[in-house]
Amino acid sequence: MKKVSFATSKEKEVKTKSYTVLVVDDDVSIQEVTSIILEDFKHKDYELNLIYAKSEEESIKILENTPDIAVIILDVVMESYDSGFKVVQYIREVLKNKMVRIIIRTGQAGLISEKDAVVEYDINDYTDKTNLNSLELFSKVVLSIRTYEELEILHKENEELKQIINLLKEKG
Repeated sequence: MKKVSFATSKEKEVKTKSYTVLVVDDDVSIQEVTSIILEDFKHKDYELNLIYAKSEEESIKILENTPDIAVIILDVVMESYDSGFKVVQYIREVLKNKMVRIIIRTGQAGLISEKDAVVEYDINDYTDKTNLNSLELFSKVVLSIRTYEELEILHKENEELKQIINLLKEKG
């Protein structure tokens, strides 16, 4: 696991947040480029943990053992034409994880068009590898982390409301 710091020297005194990003791609050169793009990633007081997987099976094992992944940058075509979409289904249907933000980044979508992928799968972004530059990847990761943060807040507030309702029911 590689850690990439987001904090500037002034912000290092502030307690940093840590977000885990899983990069799933069977092309090692794509993983290396992603690492280079995100190694100087600086945004607020975030600390970024990058984890890499090369296959559907490897990514599922990581997901099962790392429940706090905020963002997944996911290739579609790996060991099969729809490996990435199988991972998405596993995340959403088996793990019941609706919070993790999933960015599909593919060179070829296999047999599923971008339109069908967005409609059929619970993904948060879809992009073509060949058109994705470092600024776009940076922006997508920042936006995904912001959304993840908001979902965490909503989840926490929802749990607190449930506790209050249960307490009121017990007293009432």
